[in-house]
Amino acid sequence: MTEPVNETAVATVTDADFETFTNGAFSAIDFHAEWCGPCHQLAPVFDASAATRSGRLRFGRCDVDDNPNVAARFNIMSIPTIVVIDPSGREVDRLVGAVGQRRLEAFLDASVPGAA
Repeated sequence: MTEPVNETAVATVTDADFETFTNGAFSAIDFHAEWCGPCHQLAPVFDASAATRSGRLRFGRCDVDDNPNVAARFNIMSIPTIVVIDPSGREVDRLVGAVGQRRLEAFLDASVPGAA
């Protein structure tokens, strides 16, 4: 059983701290790039989910241009991509593209036990 997560903000996640960030809790990582228009559309939707969902889910954002090792590890081919990772570091599910709040919430509910 994992410990509850008290974070509600979206953290910046890098190649250097990815393992530490995702270890021990379900995590939703928004893979993005500064130049990506759809990524900018998704950002406030992702942030709103982070603000309303605490407990067993961490939210992080990883720039694929600045962090190629993590992007390669998860085979990120399109952005934005949200990857849900379990407490042991394995991918649970992914969502590709800019989506609305309802779609993101449904995705998180289906991917993470107790995320709602």
